[in-house]
Amino acid sequence: MEALDTIYATARAGTTPHRRRVVEVVGPAGCGKTTLARALCRRPEIALGVELPRVDHLPHLLHHTLLMLPAYLRARGEGGWLTWKEMRSMTYCRAWPRRLARPDRSGRVTLLDHGPVFRLARLRAFGPPITRGAAFDRWWERSIGLWGGLLDAVIALDAPDDVLVERIRTRQDRHRMKDQSDERTEQFLGRYRKTYQEILAKLRGPRVLRVDTARERPDEIAARACEELSLLADGDGR
Repeated sequence: MEALDTIYATARAGTTPHRRRVVEVVGPAGCGKTTLARALCRRPEIALGVELPRVDHLPHLLHHTLLMLPAYLRARGEGGWLTWKEMRSMTYCRAWPRRLARPDRSGRVTLLDHGPVFRLARLRAFGPPITRGAAFDRWWERSIGLWGGLLDAVIALDAPDDVLVERIRTRQDRHRMKDQSDERTEQFLGRYRKTYQEILAKLRGPRVLRVDTARERPDEIAARACEELSLLADGDGR
């Protein structure tokens, strides 16, 4: 895993030929992340996500199991082991960068929805007790440092709590807070928001475009985001 440092440092310095431009859309539930991502990816210069063959998962799954197992054993299993979704998030946070750091001649911007910032925030804010230990802290800080070298921009969406709560209530797909009280839902949103801010402050490298989705129409948001992504596609990144 240490060999990744060279890859990321090279990408950060911009010395990798045909370096891929990478942008993530983030924000609390109900802010419109997926809607915006789908709208943007209708444009030919923007590609959604990155393919990750299953074989690329295995070394990282093993690494993270060995990393977290001592903390789990010391706690004698209290608080539970990482869920499959949590292990998958840890794996993606380390497996994606190797793929994204490879040269890309297409000139397209790679747009991530439910990408590393989202997954790091979810692990930090809602992970089991073993994610509060020293081993996870080191992994989390190191992961932020690695992504600071690969993300060119972050589109940070948000809206007032009352707007987000209403959107969660009326959305068609399921959500863990859909049937919860306003108070609990606002606490949930607050934990995500606080953790997002912590991560964005630590990333340092990427440009951050902040958007209040309660104040701007979807077409206006898409236009602003397209302008930002067009700059990256033209090579005028950070």
